[in-house]
Amino acid sequence: MGGVIAVFIGFLSYPALFDLTEPLGLLSSSMVTFTIIFTWLFVWGFVAIARGHITGDI
Repeated sequence: MGGVIAVFIGFLSYPALFDLTEPLGLLSSSMVTFTIIFTWLFVWGFVAIARGHITGDI
């Protein structure tokens, strides 16, 4: 679930991310990739914690 949400957010924010990282030149694609992976990890962790609280596992 977190991966799907992160990919959706990544697709929506890709043009803005590209414009913000374009001055970095060759590093711009690496920065966009890092940002999408970081977003995926953050959303995945948030969904896991929220699910744990809802189900009472945490």
